[in-house]
Amino acid sequence: MLSGTGQPREDNNTVRRVSRASGPRFEGGTPSTQKARATPRRPPASRRGADGSCLWFCLLLSLGVPGGFYGAMLASGNFHEVVPHRIYRSGQPSVEQLRSWIPRYGLKTVVSLRGTTAPMAAEEEAVVTSQGADMVYLSLGAHELMPREELVRLIEVLQTAKEPMLIHCYHGLDRAGTASALAAWLRGGLPYDRAKWQAYVPSGPWKRPNGSVHISDTLALYEDYCRQHGLNPDNRSSFKHWARDIYRPDDGSADPGAP
Repeated sequence: MLSGTGQPREDNNTVRRVSRASGPRFEGGTPSTQKARATPRRPPASRRGADGSCLWFCLLLSLGVPGGFYGAMLASGNFHEVVPHRIYRSGQPSVEQLRSWIPRYGLKTVVSLRGTTAPMAAEEEAVVTSQGADMVYLSLGAHELMPREELVRLIEVLQTAKEPMLIHCYHGLDRAGTASALAAWLRGGLPYDRAKWQAYVPSGPWKRPNGSVHISDTLALYEDYCRQHGLNPDNRSSFKHWARDIYRPDDGSADPGAP
């Protein structure tokens, strides 16, 4: 299936349990980019060697260098803790990583946002289930709004999946970021304004190729709805009602939102 940008999209229309079981607008930049405007201080000589890799990563991130940003994130599999000991996110794990991560973190559920037709899907499922964990699939695209049925299904998964859980896409950035924001909020109990930063991706051509929408714009549309109706976006019941009864990503009203 083709995405809204004409690129191939990993897809799946099958429920498995195995079962089957994604932004906010960041006005004015992130706290890190605001700090980056100040003149950087050179660390003591004793720390420069130890902290070199971290400093290089921060520099590349603040400058928005695509290769540096993606390279630094992907080098370690982009594995991160979203909610301590409960929810994790990553890029596509290898078989070896799955065999290591499942027992190390006690994973009970692995959620792939790439669908069952993605490369490695069958191999991943075999490893996950052989380790006694549940494999859950959703089909999302990085450069399109979440389909309404997939958003509703994601909410259901986040309410019912066994913990600890791992949420992943391919790079662990776009799809996993937005889904992790919802997981941190709806399942992890973080306030919306804190949880939504999981969905942050620095602006650049990799985020909106050819001016496309980004999956995190789904959250921006929810925020617009709350502003228009005087609602608190942190109200989880309002979000579930919006996702189920109001949200229509295919009606032509979707705005790409802020960079």
